[in-house]
Amino acid sequence: MNKTKLASIGLISASLILIASVTTTAAWFVGLSQLGLGCIDVHIGTKNVEIRTDDGEFKTELNKSDLAQVDYFIPCTSAFSHTWMDVQASSPIFRSAYTECVSQFMTNESFAPVAAKGYFAQDLYIKTSSDSYVLVDPKETIFEPDYVRNAQKAEQLAGKSGKTKAQIESELNSIVKSMRIAILSLEYYDASNNLDPSLPYDYKFAIFDCYKFENYGEANQKENKTYLGGIMDVDADGYFDAISNKEVLYGEVYNTDKTEYDDPTGEDSLLRGESTCFNAKHNGFVETFNYEKSAANGLEIATENSIGIQEADKKFAMKMYAGKQRKFVLCFYLEGWDLDNTNLTMYAAFKLRISFMAQDGLNY
Repeated sequence: MNKTKLASIGLISASLILIASVTTTAAWFVGLSQLGLGCIDVHIGTKNVEIRTDDGEFKTELNKSDLAQVDYFIPCTSAFSHTWMDVQASSPIFRSAYTECVSQFMTNESFAPVAAKGYFAQDLYIKTSSDSYVLVDPKETIFEPDYVRNAQKAEQLAGKSGKTKAQIESELNSIVKSMRIAILSLEYYDASNNLDPSLPYDYKFAIFDCYKFENYGEANQKENKTYLGGIMDVDADGYFDAISNKEVLYGEVYNTDKTEYDDPTGEDSLLRGESTCFNAKHNGFVETFNYEKSAANGLEIATENSIGIQEADKKFAMKMYAGKQRKFVLCFYLEGWDLDNTNLTMYAAFKLRISFMAQDGLNY
């Protein structure tokens, strides 16, 4: 996009401040970790841009009462998103936690039930007074911990869990790294709220990760992937799950006939760090999954197709036409396959602000 030719028609500064608290500590796939929704405050102030909910009027401001309510956030995943995108579903479909192990390859989407709750998703409509693009503003969109509340909670918990105040505070602040913003862009509507089939629309789904480049930087982004599959300890017995003396694969994994295993060693592996669903011991009497050999043989574990928030305005845009309404679905959720989402410590708090900006022109 030639930004020198685009004049800004305004900034949608949609600030969603989310205070969330964790009610239990557990690996995400066990399905016990829940974040309680404290409040969501939205303020939209802009020029030449208006927004509304599905059953509301266009206005320049949305408040908490306008938004769908979420009692709890429960970790889910965007895995298998291609299946609902292929049929152009009207809303994203997320998958919830595995609760049992019944097959050596738990890699069919039918094993991962559809998440019926635990995430925010709402239809919104936007319109502009001129042809334009609406973008996510990377400078104003943030997830951040509530450092003050987390420090206070760490002080209260210090000495009760066998961890220091600094360790507890670090875990409280890390929860936000597994949060995601997602947008599904949909059809256009006319001024009477009727579908306008005369305008072809670009159906696309974008996931934004505010912490994608935090540890590795954009130049080395290939090293910072969220894999949507792998081995796990779902039953929380301290060992990676196994069936028929072979470790079990979960998630969105392809070419499982190319899976390679190492022979049993006769001794359990050592556990390094805290035991979680992603970090467990290998049973010395079962064949252990070898990712490097499997990948070289053709096995493929899907990775999350997320956009670092720093490049949000370069990789995603919703095309707008003057006077036309554009429908989109706004979501935010906890990505269960994100390793930062392994252990959730009680009462963590964080904040979310989402900002959109609109720019003139149709040369994106």
